[in-house]
Amino acid sequence: LGGVTVLLDAGRGQVLRQRFAADFTASAIETINAAQLEIACREAIAGAAAPAGRGDRIHDGQPDAAFAMRLGRAQRDLPPRALYIRPPDAVLPL
Repeated sequence: LGGVTVLLDAGRGQVLRQRFAADFTASAIETINAAQLEIACREAIAGAAAPAGRGDRIHDGQPDAAFAMRLGRAQRDLPPRALYIRPPDAVLPL
């Protein structure tokens, strides 16, 4: 497998897309809409927002422990990192 595109539901009718190469380098995270989803599904895909019957699906749903165990030891040992894609909807009054 040369790489994979991960698609996760971002709410508000949007999907988050990020491409990972075989060496685990990653593209920037993009927010796409339903019309762009067709293009995203032309390669190997994974994730909860990957539509059924499209592309070469390698994993359904959210990443889980079973999926993580398929990764190499070096990748499993990486610390988790939060990625904030957009600002919060709720903010404290200033």
